[in-house]
Amino acid sequence: MIHVRLTRRTRGLRRIFVDRAARERLQLISGGEDPRELTWPQRLKILVGASRGLEYLHTTDRSVHKKEILHRDIKPSNILLDRDLEPRLSDVGMARELAVGGSHQTTSLLVGSNGYVDPHVLQTGRYDKKNDGYALGVTMLQVLTNWPVMDEALGDEGHVIVRCSERGLEVENTLPDGMWKRVLDIALDLVKPARGRRMLVANARERLEGELGQLPQESVQEPVQEPEERECIVCLSAPREVRYGCGHSQVCRGCFDRIMSRCSLSVSPLLCV
Repeated sequence: MIHVRLTRRTRGLRRIFVDRAARERLQLISGGEDPRELTWPQRLKILVGASRGLEYLHTTDRSVHKKEILHRDIKPSNILLDRDLEPRLSDVGMARELAVGGSHQTTSLLVGSNGYVDPHVLQTGRYDKKNDGYALGVTMLQVLTNWPVMDEALGDEGHVIVRCSERGLEVENTLPDGMWKRVLDIALDLVKPARGRRMLVANARERLEGELGQLPQESVQEPVQEPEERECIVCLSAPREVRYGCGHSQVCRGCFDRIMSRCSLSVSPLLCV
């Protein structure tokens, strides 16, 4: 699920991003040719949670000695959902802490995923909080439309930002009058070409919470069907069959075999009954 070496530098970051209850990637239910059905209130709830998570990363938390962190690879496939559709930001391979008093990271290597990288990064090599906000805005547009980040059939006009910038765009939805368009405007404000006019993630989170607060609570808290079997914590799909190590982590047989093939230690698995 998360390919990251647990070094001293990344160990703390992994605890921030990863939650064992997370079982599905947002990409699986908000995009593709056959997306799983999400209600519109649920989509809005997910966007609020993702923006809260990103805002927390961008904020210093002295109670746990946490510095400001840039995620640098926000996209639907890096947002995991638990059984209550609470989002968790994942994949810390590109995340970096900001130096105290610093405003950006400079890199000679391209970081991020195609379609989600702010053009400013391509031009300057500098990555800051607004670049994470840009990727969040692109992700929001996908959740609102079910469109891929890039439709190659449309050429230069195929990016989801270009398609969503068309005047009079409307997607069939069940949100109260005008709410879908207001949320769309929030996403577009995060990806404005003029960086100085872009909305901050904190402001986007505040506005999204305001929209979510206008919906009936029962529509947001709709029950989610529980799976018949608990999923493997690595692949999030196959049922758990093997308990290994300290006995707390449970994985499927296939993932266990792959883990053991890369491990130099001999660990006897305890099969779960």
